Amino acid sequence: MGTWRTSTGAGWWLMAAIPILHACASTLPSTRYGIDEIEIEGVEQVDEGELKHSLVLHERDWPWNDWSLFDDTVYERDLARIVRWYRARGFYDASIVTHEVSPPEALVRDRVSGTEPSCERVGEGEGCPLSIRVVVSEGVPIRVRTVAIIGDDELPLEVQQKLAERVPLLVGERFDEAVYDRSKRVLRQVLANATHARASVAGHVEVNQSQGTADVTFLVSPGPSCVFGPIRVEGNDDLSAEVIYDVSNLSEGQPFSLAEIEDAQATILSLGSFSAVDIIPEIPEKEVNSNVIPILIRVARGRTFRMGVGVGAQIGTLEQRQTDQNVAQWDVHILTLAESRNTFGNLEKLRAQVRPRLIFPTTFPALTPPQFGAETVVDFRKPAFVERRTFLQSGLRWDYGPDPNATDPSVQFQRHEIEGHLGPERTFGRGLVFTTMKVRGAIYLPDDDPNAASEYHTTLLEQVVHLDLRDNSLTPTKGTFFRLAIAEGGFFLPSSWDYLRFAPEVRGYVPLPGKLVLAGRIGLGYLLVLGADSDLQPVDQDLGPRGYRFFCGCSSSNRGYLPSRMGGCIDPVSGNQGGLLEWKANVELRAPVSEIVGLVVFADAGDVDSGIGDVCDPTQTPSPKIRLDRLHLSVGGGLRVHTPFGPIRADLGLQIPGAQILGETNARTRSEFLGFGALDFPGAFHITVGEAF
Repeated sequence: MGTWRTSTGAGWWLMAAIPILHACASTLPSTRYGIDEIEIEGVEQVDEGELKHSLVLHERDWPWNDWSLFDDTVYERDLARIVRWYRARGFYDASIVTHEVSPPEALVRDRVSGTEPSCERVGEGEGCPLSIRVVVSEGVPIRVRTVAIIGDDELPLEVQQKLAERVPLLVGERFDEAVYDRSKRVLRQVLANATHARASVAGHVEVNQSQGTADVTFLVSPGPSCVFGPIRVEGNDDLSAEVIYDVSNLSEGQPFSLAEIEDAQATILSLGSFSAVDIIPEIPEKEVNSNVIPILIRVARGRTFRMGVGVGAQIGTLEQRQTDQNVAQWDVHILTLAESRNTFGNLEKLRAQVRPRLIFPTTFPALTPPQFGAETVVDFRKPAFVERRTFLQSGLRWDYGPDPNATDPSVQFQRHEIEGHLGPERTFGRGLVFTTMKVRGAIYLPDDDPNAASEYHTTLLEQVVHLDLRDNSLTPTKGTFFRLAIAEGGFFLPSSWDYLRFAPEVRGYVPLPGKLVLAGRIGLGYLLVLGADSDLQPVDQDLGPRGYRFFCGCSSSNRGYLPSRMGGCIDPVSGNQGGLLEWKANVELRAPVSEIVGLVVFADAGDVDSGIGDVCDPTQTPSPKIRLDRLHLSVGGGLRVHTPFGPIRADLGLQIPGAQILGETNARTRSEFLGFGALDFPGAFHITVGEAF
């Protein structure tokens, strides 16, 4: 993929798109005013977006969105809502200083009158845009002076401490009714997780407006310590109630815990056989002193078999092995899918898919002569294997097409790759910890091609552990994530190599004022090759299986480089061969623009060392090092459009001169150049789905 440049063709494409966007625009009724802008001045201590969100009248975000129609009655109520919203946020002296609409005649009559109104219509035969301006005086907020919890004296000290620690309403903070109500819910949850299913929480707030203080009291009534009673399943039809019960991991006589119920609900829903799952504690109303709480697991059966055919595209990410790998390859494909979610009558999931592919061995959206490929995947997942919360996971994959790790289209070659795995997986700590242990095998069969790598086979033991303390796995705003992947290949297992692979990673997310999020990641990877078959090519003997080597430079590691263009060693015939040791460090500042759009600025650094030189020299004894002088520092920015499946993102990364290889000002290792008219920059542009980390 060479240079990216603007062109007249791109300009004509944009001009052609304008009429399409105009055709998609929402129309405004000819007799109505549509809200074009709402401006609230004087907002300094609260989030203006949240304030606007509380109003009925609202601005139009996009041309294709419906207009919010002005109504003078609703307008007056929205003015009252502003004052009430401020009071709920603790601003008891808040008031509206002035307000106005433009055009002002809309306050006299909220319909557009006459064939030639004083306002300018948004289009022929349409109504007029209207803007609203409100000026507020916030005043001084009420601050929380004291928070007291009464009624917890008989509870264990540990529970008392949790109650005190978990209250969101804090002394010294601004009093907020929403936080006050959430505090009562949190206290009930703490008690319910400590076996007190019958607990109740009441509250009282004494506000001294002259002093600007609030004294808050929570009165807790724990009730008896409870246990789960009989557990029954409803709505399962012919689906196994026994498996549902096993997967829930709830047992009669077990100490009551609301968190265990929520975890059971999520696990049952993950089976995929149900459209809804509700777990209901049936607290006896007549037996007010009973501590035995029967449990009803109510499920709504979903589709247990489905099949279909679709057309799609896969851009740059190879989902396999221990980590997702970014590659210089994208495709368009036909997907044929069949899935059973009750294969042998015990809620097993069997999924088979066939994917004929037209593969472009370059980085999206560049085009090269496409090559044919095909992928067939069969996956099987059995719940309640060995014990109640363990799943047996197995799969088989056959992939034919150009090798995804061959970075240069001129040295591409076709290969067959057959891979299978089998092993248990389980979550602990209510989903916080995920573990899997698998036996994995792979056979790599390249076509007869002078550029081809060695034919090989490998069998390995694989262990992966996640500790996920993030608030959201798709778009995290706070918390940490730890990952450790280990593999042992060969030795007593059939394999072309004996090797060990070790790859830890840590991510952190810190919320900042203004809904900003600072995200960071540090990762390390090491492949230790201890022996190899003599019939392998010399470079392959040194660097191990292609699928387990490290390649860097991509949308999820270093965004200033295209996939596999950073680090590793170059073979004069076959291109980049990857490396044995990788380090990476990333930092990113994420800023929301609206509910669905966000911006980021980032800095990425890292390196991959083959241990046998920048140009592959198999006569050397591999000795990879963490080369901190090879920063490969890239900075840039990007756009995010958030969807239910994760953000669609576009990132532009630029390599910093002098910070690629320290001491070598002009060092740009296998860089690409972005062209903007007469300006060229070393860097890369990426479009993909999901956060970088």
